[in-house]
Amino acid sequence: MSPYRLPACRPFDCFYARKIGLAGIWGRLILQWLQDLLPENAADICRDRVQIMITGVPTFQQSSVDDFESK
Repeated sequence: MSPYRLPACRPFDCFYARKIGLAGIWGRLILQWLQDLLPENAADICRDRVQIMITGVPTFQQSSVDDFESK
């Protein structure tokens, strides 16, 4: 599998059949993709150099993370 593409996955097959689309599925897909893509020392490399913005649903409140304990 190429580390630059999300893996083909069965949940995409039922995208239109689900009322909430891919909500609740994206997190697992992205987690697996990042686990495959990032090196073991990714947290050390990124700490205090990378900031990730997170938008909560349904409030759309934003928060940021820049101190990582693990990949």
